[in-house]
Amino acid sequence: MSINPADVAFSDSELAEYRQLISTVVTRADEVEDILMAAAVMTVRSLLTFSSAVEAIVRTMDDANRGVTMNRCLCCGRSRPENAHWPVAVGMGGRKDADKLPQLPLCLYCHRADHGGNRETRLRIIELAPQYWKSIGKWDEWRELFETWLMGWELKTGTRTNHWRDDAT
Repeated sequence: MSINPADVAFSDSELAEYRQLISTVVTRADEVEDILMAAAVMTVRSLLTFSSAVEAIVRTMDDANRGVTMNRCLCCGRSRPENAHWPVAVGMGGRKDADKLPQLPLCLYCHRADHGGNRETRLRIIELAPQYWKSIGKWDEWRELFETWLMGWELKTGTRTNHWRDDAT
């Protein structure tokens, strides 16, 4: 099916919306190359229905700008994780040093399960956190705080977790 350009008329507000959408995509082209390729084959009319997908990409880029370094939950693999301060909670009021505290990409469910005391979730996070921090180059910075917290948690719960300890480092 082809569209005759003479049959397509746009209002000023539609044109402004198209220009803004295209401007957003173009200025962030290096981040949304796949979206640009898909958008290139679409007609201008269908681009409006495509805008929700572009908005999702923009949100994902905003997450990256906020420091979310994975697009999957570290614990369960769900999409759209947020940076959760862990093992030190920041709370709704925040802390002045919050940006210096350890963070993990956790989905809402795993984050809540951990705060709610779900033992299986907590043990999975304990197992995976050091590997993740090593992969992003933060292990040396956050190791002491993590190990101190973990020793306290082990004493409090009577749980022994040896799998995270390195012999050499």
